[in-house]
Amino acid sequence: WAKGVAITEGEPREPVFLSHREFGTILRFIPAYYRPLTLFLAMTGARWSEATAIEWQDISFDATPVTLRINKAWKMGNDGVMRLGRPKTKKSRRTITLDPLTVEALGTPGPPDQRVFIGMKGADRIWYGRFRESIFQKAVVAARNPERCAGLDLQPITKSPKIHDLRHTHVALLIAAGVPVKAIQERLGHASIVMTMDRYGHLLEVVDEQLLAALDAGLTARG
Repeated sequence: WAKGVAITEGEPREPVFLSHREFGTILRFIPAYYRPLTLFLAMTGARWSEATAIEWQDISFDATPVTLRINKAWKMGNDGVMRLGRPKTKKSRRTITLDPLTVEALGTPGPPDQRVFIGMKGADRIWYGRFRESIFQKAVVAARNPERCAGLDLQPITKSPKIHDLRHTHVALLIAAGVPVKAIQERLGHASIVMTMDRYGHLLEVVDEQLLAALDAGLTARG
């Protein structure tokens, strides 16, 4: 309550899902130093707090495919100080595979206990707010600008994604590829499959419609 007026919650923001092309356009405008982190977020679906906490020793480069153990995340303490702790839930502590493109983008591994993603000046933690405003949002603005895109022979985007939408985009790409929902739940670290379905179930409906259309087209062609 504020001066006798109840504060009502606004409508939740709809997730933004990027296509491969749309993400690629944004990535072109991300400074080279931060492209591996941006690519990592979209290709793993990791939360920002998890991705920026990863150390080189968490990645098993000898495994086939390469795997990553997510077992820590940055958390805000009651004193307002960010500290490393366990991820959100028990399910959030998970092992996921890394695709070859992401592994290549990470480059040469550093010392085992060194953070994979560090600030340009060597800071142990990349600050979310600064990255959002100085890096990601500027890249999105440029990706929406027809003149900036024309100079790089790119098609401008019309969407306005936030950093967390890279996680949503990862899920959309997995669903489009036919990955089972249970596998997506485990990769994201959701506490239950219900949570995954609640957030992304509508995407499954679209895929189902496409599959039915493809089957129908095939049967019609045979007929």
